[in-house]
Order: sequence, then structure tokens, then C-alpha cells
Amino acid sequence: MSLDEVTVKMAAAYVDTVIAPMERAPKTKQGYVTSLNRCWKWHRRRGHLETSSPWVDLGGDLKGPTKEKRPLTFPEIQKWLAREKGKKQVQHDLILLCTYTGMRQNEACSLLVSDVESGKKCWWLSIREGKNRSAVRDVPVTAKDCIEILKRRTKGRTSGQLFEELRPGGKDDKLNWRVGKALRYSLNKVMDGKAKDECVDFHSTRRTYASVLENGGLRKDGYDHHAIAQCGDPEVSEEFMPIVHLV
Repeated sequence: MSLDEVTVKMAAAYVDTVIAPMERAPKTKQGYVTSLNRCWKWHRRRGHLETSSPWVDLGGDLKGPTKEKRPLTFPEIQKWLAREKGKKQVQHDLILLCTYTGMRQNEACSLLVSDVESGKKCWWLSIREGKNRSAVRDVPVTAKDCIEILKRRTKGRTSGQLFEELRPGGKDDKLNWRVGKALRYSLNKVMDGKAKDECVDFHSTRRTYASVLENGGLRKDGYDHHAIAQCGDPEVSEEFMPIVHLV
């Protein structure tokens, strides 16, 4: 099928069945429709299309999720960690490391051994790329249990993936594809099959981290949800991290 054959009715059906059900914010969904509209207009300006864009005005009624995702509570995280400990070490390590650092799942899965820098009280993780420019940053790690993970996973190694068990998968060939599915299944078990109803997912570990920052009084100093992992001062990090006791 050529672009000229796509009608407004077909475009609207795609918006209703594919874009609208997504667990995304309204602006994100509208952005998808806008991108499609721009694509059609680009082809029309260059003479590749005779018809007008069918995507005009189709994003205005898109709504977000009915319930806002929430942070995980400490008891929920402890229960999740207990379920994974000794069984799925990589899943246990990812849960703990992301909760204590605020890293996104794919950021943690993409870490290399060379991204880890050891220190006396504070270790550092270098995030080389992410969903936006601010995602590129150095992340301090002060929690002893997380430092033990880094010591164990870098011992005798100078290169390669930090989480060497992971293999790429999915259409984007991402390292978190398989383990992400396993973690969703695991969390749902911990939540008695009600993770969706309870509005929690793996990203809730990052929400927990943001909540602790806010409760610890750091958000007033500029550590908001979109900049939480820019906490590059180890003294600030050490002052904050003892608030969290998970293991």
C-alpha cells in the first residue's frame, strides 16, 4: 500500500486501535500523530504524494492513562528482592541498583565494565546515552549493597557488559528486552497478579528514588524527577542514601 492510499478513516482507525491504548501521556501520543503528519507533509512537498495528510487533527482527543503510575513502597521492594535473591541474580541486582540510583532499566542493562569507576566511599557509573540529552551523566553509588554488586561484577574483568548474562532481543535489539519481560512477570507475582491495577512497573523503582529525594529535602535544591540522577556530589549522595534501608 502506498501513502496515497491511506485515507482519513484508516488513519483514524490506527490512532484509535494502536496509539490511543498506549500507556503514555497525552502529549506523547499526540507527538506520535504529529510525527506521522509531518512525514506525509514532507512527501507531499517533494511531489511524492498527490493527496493531503490524513493525520490532521487526529491527535487532539487523545487521553493519558486513567491512573498515574506510583512509586513502589519499601516493603514491596523488599518482598520483590527476597523473591529474586538466590534465584535470578541478575534480576535481583537490577532491582537493587536501579532503586538506589534512579537509573532506568535500559540504562543499567547497557552498562559496560569500563563504565564503572571505583572509589573509597563512592563508586561512579557513567551513563553514555539515554532517552534524551540529560540522560548522559555520571551516577554516584554509595549504598554498600550496590557497591558489592559492582565489585562482584567487575572482579577480574576489564571489558564487556557489566550484566554479562543479558542478550539483546526484540525489534530494537535492546539488552533489557528479555530481562524486562521477566521482571514484569516477577513484579506481577509479588503484587498478587495486580501490578497493573496497583499502577506499578519496573520504572516505579525510579519513582521511589525520586520520592525519597523529595522526602529527604533535596528536591528544593533542584533534584526533581527529571534530574534526580544528576546528583553528582558524593557528600549530598551520602547524606541522602542512608534514608533508604532495603536489605
